[in-house]
Order: sequence, then C-alpha cells, then structure tokens
Amino acid sequence: MQAGGSSAGDAARAPRHVRVAGCRRLLHLYFKAGSRLLTVSQVAEQLGVCAATVYKLCATGALQYVRVLNSIRIADEWIQEFTARRPADS
Repeated sequence: MQAGGSSAGDAARAPRHVRVAGCRRLLHLYFKAGSRLLTVSQVAEQLGVCAATVYKLCATGALQYVRVLNSIRIADEWIQEFTARRPADS
C-alpha cells in the first residue's frame, strides 16, 4: 500500500469517464434552467460576425464558453452578458 491507504491497482481501476447523470448535475451549476448552448456558427450569425471572430473572442476570454467533447458551445446568457459589456459602435 502507498501513502494515503490506496494501492497502485486502485488508480488503474478508477473510471475514466463521468456518468451522464453526474454531468447533468454538474451542468446545472453553470447554466440556468432553460438555457441553450449554441454553436460557434449560430453565435457568429447572431452577433453579425464571422466564426473566426467568435473563436478569437473565446480564446481571449472576452466571451465565455464551454467545451463539449471537441466543440465549443456558448450559452444564451453569456452572449447577452457579452453584448451588454461591449461598447456601442460609434
């Protein structure tokens, strides 16, 4: 046995994925009830910009996002927060 009371074999048997029910509970911490997750192209169309701009906004931290597998998804309320913070065009 190693320090902490667990053996090396315990780590090998640890699950490598999270159950769907656990994910649902976790997602409730981040999303409001009834919130939709939009794709980058949907957000780009809504904001009137190209998809590359949405990716850049996510990369710089200007627009909050979540990764679902290998895809970026953006919640409705995050778009509303972003547009509220964005200065009006002159």
